[in-house]
Amino acid sequence: MLEGTWEVAPHHSDPRYSNSHAWISFQPATFKGNHADCKITVNTNKLMADKTYSRQILLHTNSSPETYPLTITVRTTLLETPKPPYISMALLLGIALAMTGFWTGAIAWMVAILFKFTSWTSVAIFEVGVIAVFLAWFSAGTLLAAVGIRTVLGIKIAAWLTTVTMLVVLLSSGFLPAAITALGTLAGLVIGFLNGAVIKNYKERGFPEKIAIGSALLITGFGMSLGTGFNIGFFNFFLFLSLLGTSLSLAAIMYYPYQQREKLMANYRHATQTRRLIKP
Repeated sequence: MLEGTWEVAPHHSDPRYSNSHAWISFQPATFKGNHADCKITVNTNKLMADKTYSRQILLHTNSSPETYPLTITVRTTLLETPKPPYISMALLLGIALAMTGFWTGAIAWMVAILFKFTSWTSVAIFEVGVIAVFLAWFSAGTLLAAVGIRTVLGIKIAAWLTTVTMLVVLLSSGFLPAAITALGTLAGLVIGFLNGAVIKNYKERGFPEKIAIGSALLITGFGMSLGTGFNIGFFNFFLFLSLLGTSLSLAAIMYYPYQQREKLMANYRHATQTRRLIKP
């Protein structure tokens, strides 16, 4: 039966410990059996940044030859902050602004007409229907871009909700309000799909999921607020709060990765001054 023990060959830069190595460890360090899974772990906390380390590890066995030398190379890098997907972000902002501007203009025009010829109940049903259709297709579009074909159920639910909503609006307010409500399908799907694409691009670049989702939603909210403002004016109190909240939150969430990088770099500089890092 094969028996083996792992060891790191002595190196002039490594501290000397009696039964372990300063930054390389084995699990298990000793094994018995002709088939064994061994894991080599490298702890880079004690290593210098932007350096290349090369060490020889030895496997001592009861076979011939008794010792098998292996060389491992570790390259440490400076902490890099991933770059946001600026192109898809700009596209999302522009499309959200343009489509919302057109759509809210049509909605405002329709509401003004309904108030003249129908009751406030019809206006309320129309407005609720517009919002419901948009949110349903926005969610479906986001999931379709971020997750993929697995969101077929979400698309079916959005289609069912749109059909029911348009029938209610058609019966209560007429054909033209139902047609404008249907525009929410296109607006929600396109903006939602771009929103999901931004989330996917963020995650592919190494950003945490919370930052990816938060950034995409804030960009969408900011673009839609701008589009609405070009129709009803920017002096509306709630619109002003929306613009202020989304813009400040977006700035904060985009600055967060750089803040974290500066914090980690400060910790590294402090470590180089307070304790001895291992040289290559």
